Amino acid sequence: MIQTETRTATIFIDGSGIVHVILKEGVVIDYEDALDNYLVIKHLTGNQPALKLIDARARSTIKSKAWEFTRNREVKEKTIARATIKRFRILNVFHNLILRLLPQSVPTRVFSGYDEAYAWLLSHREK
Repeated sequence: MIQTETRTATIFIDGSGIVHVILKEGVVIDYEDALDNYLVIKHLTGNQPALKLIDARARSTIKSKAWEFTRNREVKEKTIARATIKRFRILNVFHNLILRLLPQSVPTRVFSGYDEAYAWLLSHREK
């Protein structure tokens, strides 16, 4: 397994082909960081669409320009499904409600635990 460290994340692909992005504690993700992480993922996946597991349980923030970049068409085209793990269960319920109300071009859910997020991603592997 090849693991790459960027300023803001540890990124690798596991044996099931799921891309893991583990955010580092206390980082502020700006546009350049988002681009750097995207290019690492693009390289690791051979520029193929992938299932993505974002572990955002560490305290981190993302600037608006970086957030917009992660939602652009090119990034979405390289994402089959995206699961994000966050620490606060009550906020996750709220996030998932918003995700259901707003149209999503990429299946996206927020989870509190790793196992449920991973299982949900695996259910999208064959689609």
